[in-house]
Amino acid sequence: MAGLTMLRVVDNATLIRQEQEALANKALAERQAQPMILGLAAHLRECWSAAQQAKKPIEQKMLKAMRQRNGEYEANKLKAIQAQGGSDIYMMLTEVKCRAAESWLRDILLDTGTPPWDIQATPIPDLSPKQSKEIQDIFANIVLEMVQKNQQAPSLEQMAEIKETVSQDYRFKVLREAQYRCDKMKLKIQDQFSQGGWSESFNDFITDLTTFPAAFVKGPIVRRQRALGWTTDAETGKTVAKPIERLAPEYERVDPFRIYPEPGITSVNEGYLFEHHPLSRIDLSDLIGVPGYDEQAIRKILSEGSGPSWFSEDVELQKQEQERKFYAYTRPTEVYDALEFWGKVSGKMLIEWGMDEAEIPDEAIVTGK
Repeated sequence: MAGLTMLRVVDNATLIRQEQEALANKALAERQAQPMILGLAAHLRECWSAAQQAKKPIEQKMLKAMRQRNGEYEANKLKAIQAQGGSDIYMMLTEVKCRAAESWLRDILLDTGTPPWDIQATPIPDLSPKQSKEIQDIFANIVLEMVQKNQQAPSLEQMAEIKETVSQDYRFKVLREAQYRCDKMKLKIQDQFSQGGWSESFNDFITDLTTFPAAFVKGPIVRRQRALGWTTDAETGKTVAKPIERLAPEYERVDPFRIYPEPGITSVNEGYLFEHHPLSRIDLSDLIGVPGYDEQAIRKILSEGSGPSWFSEDVELQKQEQERKFYAYTRPTEVYDALEFWGKVSGKMLIEWGMDEAEIPDEAIVTGK
């Protein structure tokens, strides 16, 4: 019996699309293989490995804090209590104290009256060269008027007194103007806080602060917002309301479990910091076309799938259980692990990775985000 031969027929549009995808993947591979990218990626992997390892004992403390606030004994302690025939009723004292602390902090920091911050001008403002020249001109004019009036120059003591008076009066004027600008900036910041979600984020931050060893608020983050704007109708000449999009600062509470600082530091300003972003497929696809993101790399990730998680599944499952997010691991939605790096690299490292020395003013200077 003769064998069957299958012939696949592909239309021109499919061939063109496949050819374009092959070219895009080749260009992406070439970009990813650049020494600069490879060196930076290797450095970030080393930093990430150290930060993730240092966070492990802290994660256990945070899980213990969640169980304590939720009124649950540690497994070994509960087992010891049951072995002795004791009561496993949890008195919930931690929850009561945490709620009391939250209430005090919210009354002080989130009261609708005077905000717990202010902007004040410096008591002795620094003068620009232009302002210093204006002081000299005022002083010269006063001396000139005295010479014309008295037909003689004032004494050195008089000139010193005049100069001091002019300087003090001018600085007082500058101070009033500076305070006026501070008051205007304070109103602007309050408006940005109101529209950027500051109160909600800080409210969640207070809950974290009373529960965990550390808490985080992130901002300002410039994002695109939908707002109500005004436009003039070309036909009628009337001003009408119209939805618009604008860039505005926003604020958000960051889950302490998602922050990974450099080992050994006591402040986020002392070293590098990683933030873990679990992104859904929609979140990742929304980054296509956003400046600063590689569109082809995002498309390749979306086509290949999310891959294995970088994080401890045991810690994540315990965290979801304490947050009452039961069976979250069964959801069919793909989740992509992304890391945001806040840190610096030296000019010497950039040169070693292949960056042009002309772009590095000083290899000893540390720069970056």
